[in-house]
Amino acid sequence: MRKIVGTGGALVVGLLLSSAKANETTSVSAAQEDGFDAQASASASGPGKLALNTMFTAEKIVATIRVRFRDKRKCFDACQARADCDGVMLQMKSINSTVSCMLGTNVKQKPVKGWMAWTPVARCARHKDCDDLKFCNGRELCDWKTGSVRCSKGTPPCKKGMICNAAASRCEQPCTDSDGDGHKSASCGFDDCNDKDHRVYPGNHETCDSKDNDCVACTVGDTDADGDGFVSAGCSNPISTSYNPGCGSNPKVYVDMAQKVVRGRDCDDNNPAIGPGSIKCDAIPSFTQVCTNGAWLRIACPGGKRCQPQPNGTGLCL
Repeated sequence: MRKIVGTGGALVVGLLLSSAKANETTSVSAAQEDGFDAQASASASGPGKLALNTMFTAEKIVATIRVRFRDKRKCFDACQARADCDGVMLQMKSINSTVSCMLGTNVKQKPVKGWMAWTPVARCARHKDCDDLKFCNGRELCDWKTGSVRCSKGTPPCKKGMICNAAASRCEQPCTDSDGDGHKSASCGFDDCNDKDHRVYPGNHETCDSKDNDCVACTVGDTDADGDGFVSAGCSNPISTSYNPGCGSNPKVYVDMAQKVVRGRDCDDNNPAIGPGSIKCDAIPSFTQVCTNGAWLRIACPGGKRCQPQPNGTGLCL
């Protein structure tokens, strides 16, 4: 026998069962498939069963609709479309597999043995209603298993001690200053291009060596021992990236992507007569060495000529 009982302005909606059926349970496997997994009570006979022990009240019923069991999501859609609805009460009936949806305000839930009904407060109908698509706070879920059907907080994906990179949607190891130079590693978004060497950090003075002391690839130091205006090829920086750093504004250096290095262009910084394009004689008389962007390149003398050393240390093919 169906009853609607007024109690202090509240409506009680449900299906009163006979005492002989007080312990009966109803399968809700179809509900699970449709996104509603009712919470089983201690008297339920197994997973996916709904115990007949729940009563629902609402201060005001604003609408009642009836849909087929498999279409019950329409109950939630109907409630969400109304400004005066904050909850849904469902009456599950075996006749024609229908569901009566009572749309109400201030919906409450109280356990009373003998009532067959189940209601959520209609805040979500499926998981995607809750997910804010933000990686670092975890995926929010529609918490229908507790019967509240509210969005539950997501579980942060990063373990304790890890850092969440929202832009890259990944968990990363915390960024530290491993070499103690006051700058954290560029590998985790900071500016130290070599966090394993305390002599390498932004703002440091660039010296003539094989280290990128100031973390600027195109500055290799200014050593010009022979005063010919060209920086020694002994001054170099490693290239840590796959792209050309582009040092066109500094004619004193050459970017050698094959060797992954930026270096000065003077092949012999102890001889002012030697600079880019200069020639010296090779150990084999018919060959020369040409200073090419800070490296000696072996080239044969043309026409069977032989290289003749000159007093200033250069050579000529004669």
